[in-house]
Amino acid sequence: MKRLLQRRENIESALGPLDWEQEKDTRRRRIEITTPGSIDDDDHTLTEIRDWMVDNLLNFKRVFDPYLKELALP
Repeated sequence: MKRLLQRRENIESALGPLDWEQEKDTRRRRIEITTPGSIDDDDHTLTEIRDWMVDNLLNFKRVFDPYLKELALP
């Protein structure tokens, strides 16, 4: 996570603000982006949320792939 945090400015310039979380006393880390919504929302809102989710998933892959490949190198 430390190496990704060093690139945080570049990552967030491509994706927007992200939540960077590290749980205390564990090795678990999380980088996330959220949007408001509920499974009980109307069909139109649920479609917007799904579209947002797919767009952001593809953007995460595009932005993080090069960094993750770099981290995987010995």
